[in-house]
Amino acid sequence: MNQPAYSVPDAYADFTPPPPPRRSAGKIATAVGGAIVALAGLGVGVWYLLAPATLDTAKVEAEIVRATVALGLTPTGVRCPGSIPVATDRVDTCSATLEGQQVTYTVKQKDDEGNVNINSSGFVVVSQVEALLREQVGSQAGVEVVAECAGGSRVVVGGPGTTVDCTVADAANPSDYAEFTGTVKDDQGTVDFG
Repeated sequence: MNQPAYSVPDAYADFTPPPPPRRSAGKIATAVGGAIVALAGLGVGVWYLLAPATLDTAKVEAEIVRATVALGLTPTGVRCPGSIPVATDRVDTCSATLEGQQVTYTVKQKDDEGNVNINSSGFVVVSQVEALLREQVGSQAGVEVVAECAGGSRVVVGGPGTTVDCTVADAANPSDYAEFTGTVKDDQGTVDFG
């Protein structure tokens, strides 16, 4: 299965991996020395979704599915209010389920012509956090590493204060590993392992 593309914003390019909290042996623990922050929420652009005086909620729901699938997750039970009047700056909430967990999406109208911005800050895509850990810890340790977070779950649902447990190990020497916990810091899904 293809992993969704994920790029680290320039503002995060200089972050270093987290400090070693539980085990301190070998290259992995030595490489774990700073803080990692990963953005992994959903934010999608603006689409023309106008029906005469109300938004076409079927199109909004379809766009929520499309944008979430692009992150490697498949939402089920996507529901928006039955009738959303078109109005500049109006904000409505839609809901869905990701891996059995309830997630909300915010739909904000940009104008009175049905152009909207859809966001969800209620989840973190685990594969993105793992990829960032592999890249940053592997680079600092000078070895190929494997990372596993959230006990193998594909998504962590929750806002600020939600924790994400991770293990990073040397791929060639799995006994060289570090375990640590990151915390979701904001509504954009920033995970801090500092």
